[in-house]
Amino acid sequence: MKRVTQMVVRLRFIWEVGQRIPELGSENGVWGLLATHASVYRAKGRKPSMDVERVRELRDSGMGGSAIAKELGIGRASVYRALGS
Repeated sequence: MKRVTQMVVRLRFIWEVGQRIPELGSENGVWGLLATHASVYRAKGRKPSMDVERVRELRDSGMGGSAIAKELGIGRASVYRALGS
């Protein structure tokens, strides 16, 4: 799914450049277009699904991985990944 999204973004950018070719009379026009594209389509990433600090606090209080996962509503693997980082 990620590759499809990236491909759509790239195709949209190519289409926009093709639409604006008459406007690109100078080098500054090209750099401005590229800067606009970079700011609009930058990868924002996924919002964190858990609070790593909260996982560590619960672990320090003596809770095990399964109990932490149940408490926070996340998977055990996510708990261990958070504790490992």
